[in-house]
Amino acid sequence: MKILTVYEGKRPNWACMELINELKVRGITAIVLPVTRITAAINFEKSFFTSKSTLDDIDGVLLRSIGLVLTDDQFMRRTSLLKHMEENGIPVMNPIDGLRKARDKYMSLCVLSRHQIPVPQTIITEDLVAAYQAVTKLRVAVIKPLIGSRGFGSVKVEDPDVAFRIMKTILSFGQTLYVQEYIPKKNDRDIRAFVVGSDVIASMYRYAPANSWKTNVAQGARAEPCKLSDELAELAIKVTEILNLWYSGVDIVEGEDGPFVLEVNGAPDWKGLKEVTRVNPAPLIVSYLISKAKK
Repeated sequence: MKILTVYEGKRPNWACMELINELKVRGITAIVLPVTRITAAINFEKSFFTSKSTLDDIDGVLLRSIGLVLTDDQFMRRTSLLKHMEENGIPVMNPIDGLRKARDKYMSLCVLSRHQIPVPQTIITEDLVAAYQAVTKLRVAVIKPLIGSRGFGSVKVEDPDVAFRIMKTILSFGQTLYVQEYIPKKNDRDIRAFVVGSDVIASMYRYAPANSWKTNVAQGARAEPCKLSDELAELAIKVTEILNLWYSGVDIVEGEDGPFVLEVNGAPDWKGLKEVTRVNPAPLIVSYLISKAKK
């Protein structure tokens, strides 16, 4: 069996290496390539190849990243490449349609809301006046990048005039305004639930550091293992299935009116999760892809 691991950047990151090592332990041929090194062909003898070899005989793809800051051409080429592979019968984990929806906070919240999943009040706009009015109404809001992770670039605002200056600057760079109500966190914490297939394999509380509202481990949050209630586990699994993901990191906040899903990560890291829960998702992710590849 041959499994291709796809990443973006100069070298595979820690999570990539965890998956690659798991493949090697199982005696599976691990092909590791940045997405920039894969070429697609139409109406040629081979469909996917590199400058050195063909990739038509791979059994599956572990997709970790297509890149964060992309041009329109790069985004279309890279997502179409993975879709092309799927249509040629090669299972991709995570499926590109699901990964694309999870990456786009606008579309993921739209889809989840349509399925009656509790999500924060959110507006997405390029109209500064509409955004200003939304912050005024919400009183406490979070301005986020439409595409982003680890809490980088997210700003909590309570003063509409401060928000106005921030949002005006964002618009000046040709970016979209994504404004979301701030949900006060119970005990200054939220929950990261890690789902593989139809199971929550591990979960942890993430506590915001002193003088911060962010609970991202990458921002210095403290993590502790937690056992999810049946209700929250069911919510995390349902969210993952709705977005057509085979594994995910679901961020849940326990609000006064019940739980809210903040975001769903289609390529979650798990270093902090593994350290506090002693659960390693890599073997389970690989096993799930193998089960799909054998169908």
